[in-house]
Amino acid sequence: SYLSPREGTERMRIASSISDGERVMVFFAGIGPFPIIISKKTKASEIYGIELNPQAVKYFKKNVKLNKIKNVFPILGDVKKLYKKFGKFDRVIMPLPKTAWKFLKEGKACLNRGGLINFYCIFSKEENEKFWKKRIKKILPQSRIKKIQKVLPFGPGKMKMRIDIR
Repeated sequence: SYLSPREGTERMRIASSISDGERVMVFFAGIGPFPIIISKKTKASEIYGIELNPQAVKYFKKNVKLNKIKNVFPILGDVKKLYKKFGKFDRVIMPLPKTAWKFLKEGKACLNRGGLINFYCIFSKEENEKFWKKRIKKILPQSRIKKIQKVLPFGPGKMKMRIDIR
């Protein structure tokens, strides 16, 4: 789990797209940058963040306390084991670009009807837009891709991207 300050713009972009009262789930929450920004900048009702790394969760809890936030719930554990435990959400954020695709089914299972997944991945020459659209359709045949957004460069010839899936 890592925190990239360069992604502050992206976190603000997501926060600004959240409607009042939304229930938000963040998979792979790390030290909590998405949940904390969302709590501070929106009127989301509840924000849950699941993270596997106990050190990260320790700092996530500390961040929640330091920011005096009441609607963020840091959860230590494995997304695959815990995703069903907290009810349905209006949005699931999946900010782990290399492996988030392996959790798309769990993300969808957490969503209310009409909910949105903010899914992050890496585009390259081979794993391009066509590749990702096909992979998503295969995993989530009923889904619709709403938007594809560049986030930032991820190394030579690679780009971190966000795909919004309904």
